Amino acid sequence: MKRDNILGLKGIFCFILWFISTNYSGLPFQILGVDTNDIPILIKQLYTIIIELCVIIVVILMFKDQLAIMIKDFKKNNLVYFKKYFKCWFLILALMMISNAIILLLDPSSTANNQDMVNELFKEYPIYTFILSVLLAPIIEEFIFRLSFYNVFKNKYLFILLSGLMFGAFHVIGSYDSAIDLLYIIPYSIPGIVFASIMYKTKNICFPVFLHFVHNGLITSLNILLMLI
Repeated sequence: MKRDNILGLKGIFCFILWFISTNYSGLPFQILGVDTNDIPILIKQLYTIIIELCVIIVVILMFKDQLAIMIKDFKKNNLVYFKKYFKCWFLILALMMISNAIILLLDPSSTANNQDMVNELFKEYPIYTFILSVLLAPIIEEFIFRLSFYNVFKNKYLFILLSGLMFGAFHVIGSYDSAIDLLYIIPYSIPGIVFASIMYKTKNICFPVFLHFVHNGLITSLNILLMLI
């Protein structure tokens, strides 16, 4: 079997693994007949973090040779990537602000439910939310929606489009209340499309992960500041 086909199968496996871990993480408790309501919140939080770490480890093992080449390349060319692509983050912010403003014009009462959920979770469990959204999410989401998709979809435009839209849909589907809420797929897809474009141009996942860290970190810091004010 050709190397590209093997990488593609690995990418599909990693996506399925992530999907199962995200949507059916409570299945082991159900099989064991354990009521999750009786489990202390700290244990459930540790369990969630461990599950995400396990998915990250599996992806690293699946693509270890490819990742080793990418890390070596990033060490050599990180300044080049920074000078060339860091400005893309400002493009992300501008396009997200514009798309969010348009949605608010259509429905002034609408909000991004996913972000509301993250904000509420942060108020109650700041350390746990910080670990998930700032430290783990950039890695696992880039590994799944960029690295895995990159190995599955060889066509440039198909990869960029699907990577971005699936990334956006993941942040909205399951938490929307009305049809208008589905429009938030657009602002959430914008960073996904930009990260995928950078991934395709550099053939390297490292800089998209870095930009994702910056994006989530600064948004979380802004939310902390707003809550304090």
